[in-house]
This record gives sequence, structure tokens and C-alpha cells, in this order.
Amino acid sequence: MHIKRTPIFLLLIFFSSSLPAQESGSGSLQINVNLPEPFYVVIDDNLIEAQKVDSGSVFKVETGFHSFVIVSKFAEDHFFHAIIEEDKLTLYDHRFTNYRINYNSTFNQLENRQNLFIRTDPNSEIYLDGEYVGKHTQSLLLNSGDYTIKTVHPSEGSLQQRITIDYGDDEYVSRYNIPQHENSSIASILPGAGYILNGQDHKAIATYITMGLLAGSYFTIEKKITRQRRIWDVEKLESLQTASLIGIGVVYVISIIDGNRKPKNGYPERSFIFKSEDMSLANTSVPTVGFKVNF
Repeated sequence: MHIKRTPIFLLLIFFSSSLPAQESGSGSLQINVNLPEPFYVVIDDNLIEAQKVDSGSVFKVETGFHSFVIVSKFAEDHFFHAIIEEDKLTLYDHRFTNYRINYNSTFNQLENRQNLFIRTDPNSEIYLDGEYVGKHTQSLLLNSGDYTIKTVHPSEGSLQQRITIDYGDDEYVSRYNIPQHENSSIASILPGAGYILNGQDHKAIATYITMGLLAGSYFTIEKKITRQRRIWDVEKLESLQTASLIGIGVVYVISIIDGNRKPKNGYPERSFIFKSEDMSLANTSVPTVGFKVNF
């Protein structure tokens, strides 16, 4: 009689799948530094869950290999790695230099809980990856990665933009369904002016280059016709000259029509965004001011 045997590896799969997943353990980390004030500790680039601690403080960390960042307004962000073992204390000591003038710190981002700044129409709703976050203006703290911002206006439709947040950088998004500038008569008759007002500088540059090339072709042909009036192909040159003139007119009309309609990504905001930062000199915080121009 033949007895059918169940393969051992199938039994192992069955029992392993029926066992509850074991939770990862945790250990402790103590950071000893010469900073005069509390600082932030960022674990595995997770800005949202950064912890503010004092030198010598002990805090829990999941077991395993982790990257850490010490963030202080008195020094550059300090990166290090450590292996956390279960139920064990890991010590890390570091000495910062006393004098630091220029540095790259994310302290203000963590302190103010913001590295993404969104501005849109006053009555537009703002969504981040499909989740509602507020209206008009919002400041958020996000981890590094790609995100989709969508603004919905009750009567003008919606705008959508894909952004990338990099560690330590601020991201400014300002797009509107309604123009933030008054459409002057100059914008309606001057080629490329509408593009400039709408922040479509690449289209303005392409318009001026194309019109410049066509105008140059027109006058070059005109010079040849003037000097060689008796040449046999003067009619051909005149046809090319007419084509250049028509091309200038076509580019002009397109730039006026396209430049005075709503851009696909909405209207930009033209403003100066001032940002306050700190610098450190001999362990003393010195305020400084910078600015960002949005076009």
C-alpha cells in the first residue's frame, strides 16, 4: 500500500504562517555632546518623529542598524550610525567645535514644524496625496520623498503639482487659479508679456528667439534683393521674405492668445518670501535674515 506523505517544507510554511509575528525589541541610546541647549535627534531621516533631548538623556530606539542626525542651532547637522541591541544601552559621544559661523542646520524646520510652504487662492482647498490639509496657506513638515499637491477652487477648477522634498531643503509652492497680477493693456498687445506675467519664461524666450530669427531672415533677404535686383530668382527671395513676415505674425498671434490664458499649472505668485535663520558665533545664537524670490 502506498502512503502519500506531506512534504516537510509545506508543513513548515503552514506552521510559520500560523505563528503570530514577533515584535521587534528595543534598546537605549545615550548621546553626550557639548551643546548648551537641547537639540533634536532625527532617526532614519524621519523628521516628523524627531525627538528633542538634552545631552546625556537616554531614549528608546528599536533594535537594528540606524542612521542618526544631531540637529542644533549651534552647529551643522551631525550624522552618525549606530547598532542598537535589545535591552542594552548604546553610548555616543561627540564634541562640536566652539566657533561656527556658516552651517547647514535643519533646526528651524524641526522647531517650527515646517519645510513645505503652500500658497493658493483664499477659498481653495489644499490636498496632499489625497488628504485634506487646509485652505489658502499651509505650512507642513514632511519627510524626504515625492508628494502630490492638489488645490481645488469652488468655481475655477483644480490644479495639481508633483513635488520632491529633499532632506534639509525648504520647498515653496505658490499656484493660483486666479491671476495675481492685473492684465494690463501692454500684456494684451506685447508679444511674450503674458508669458512673463504667468511665469512661463521658457515660452517667452522661445517666442523672442523665433521672432528674432524670422526678423533677421526678413532683413537679410531684403538686403540681397536690394543689391541684386536683376538676379533671376528674385521672386523666390521675395516669397521667402513674405514667408518670414507671415511667420512673425503667426508667432505674435499665438503668443498673445496663449499668453493671456490660464496656464496648465496655474498662475504663479510674484513675491519675496523672507526667511529668518540663526548663526552661531562662540556658542551664541546670532539672528540673520535671508530671502527667496518666487517667479
